[in-house]
Amino acid sequence: MKIITHGAAREVGRSCIEINCSEGRFLLDLGLKFGSEGYEFPEVKTPETVDCLFLSHAHLDHSGSIPLYKHAGLNCDIVATSATKMITQMLLEDSYKIESRGEVPVPYDQNDIYDALRNFYLIKFDKGYTRKRLSFRCFNAGHIPGSTLFEFKMEGKRVVYTGDLNTVKTRLMNPCTYLEPVDVLIIESTYGNRDHLPRQEVETKFLNAVEKGLARRGNVIIPVFTVGRSQEIIMALNEKQWSVPIYFDGLAKQLTKKLKWSDFDGNMKGMAKAYNLVKLIDGNEHRHKLLNSGKQAIYVTTSGMIQGGPILDYIKMSYKNKKDSILLTGYQVEGTNGRTLLEKGFAIVDNKRYDPVCYIEKFDFSAHSGLNELLDFIARTKPKHLVLVHGDDEAIENLAKLAKEKLKIKNIYTPKREQIIEIK
Repeated sequence: MKIITHGAAREVGRSCIEINCSEGRFLLDLGLKFGSEGYEFPEVKTPETVDCLFLSHAHLDHSGSIPLYKHAGLNCDIVATSATKMITQMLLEDSYKIESRGEVPVPYDQNDIYDALRNFYLIKFDKGYTRKRLSFRCFNAGHIPGSTLFEFKMEGKRVVYTGDLNTVKTRLMNPCTYLEPVDVLIIESTYGNRDHLPRQEVETKFLNAVEKGLARRGNVIIPVFTVGRSQEIIMALNEKQWSVPIYFDGLAKQLTKKLKWSDFDGNMKGMAKAYNLVKLIDGNEHRHKLLNSGKQAIYVTTSGMIQGGPILDYIKMSYKNKKDSILLTGYQVEGTNGRTLLEKGFAIVDNKRYDPVCYIEKFDFSAHSGLNELLDFIARTKPKHLVLVHGDDEAIENLAKLAKEKLKIKNIYTPKREQIIEIK
């Protein structure tokens, strides 16, 4: 068995792992990465010979290269849950719309998105399946709606790919509870060098920051990831009575409406209740009217890393207001506006630099397992071979060191891009 890391190798982004075994040639995710000069894609040769693509979840760093490779000849089953298919379609359509406005030509067309959607083979959790000659099972990964942990039988070995993993219950999602011992574990390492604060503590600090922002008589602007984080944030906000309205903006409002009728392992009723209590922003004109009205409000809007979506409008219109607050709610990848705003105090919108003078703070509402949760998951699954992906150098090296010293794992791999790992 050969494992080739085309992406997510000592980096967070463009997840794409190839496995060649006696059962066939398979891809685990096919994502992209937000680089300083635009999107970065994995390099997969002869995509037309891939037997199956297993999509762990819909986030673009796991799904964003699908239309590119569909254009290049990929024509296999794309195995995913129904929620993942629905969310993937929305994110790919939105991504294409944004890319089409740029100066660089998009390397595929919109039909490639719809052609790829026809290839989806839908699965349900806790069931066994066979595609081609490969047997597999799938389980809730606890990350976002539809996110899946895959367990394969390859060359007589039990191989598990976690995708993005969360073993802690959140307001929105039930946790991953997979317990089986495995031969090969391919696991994400985003937080391989640090733990999260307890979820309730993070939420309390966040809600206190909202209160303080309103006490300064300014607006509270909350950039959120479209999937997972946006739903969790409106659920948290609706636990309290506020003196101002909560507005919901961007792709998240359409997605949440569709998620109400979706199928995922989480708190669907709580999400639907929160959605019914927020006010929806109806386009640019409505947004501008509200921001120019002088009336305070809480605005929950995409995108979470300030890379696109309505949040750019909020930056342009509010950056001079010292009373406003921008409360970031998740991981900010290097090179994104969110990371630049935190570290350097500015953001680039429409090729112009904006230096917001408002209050800025980040809260660790992670949908990923922290260090000790990752170690606990590795300890419970007892892998003979451990492959660490989807983390930066520091996170991966630290997790590898602790897995070796504390858990006595002998075969640990921390591959670079295009590295081949042979498992015998």
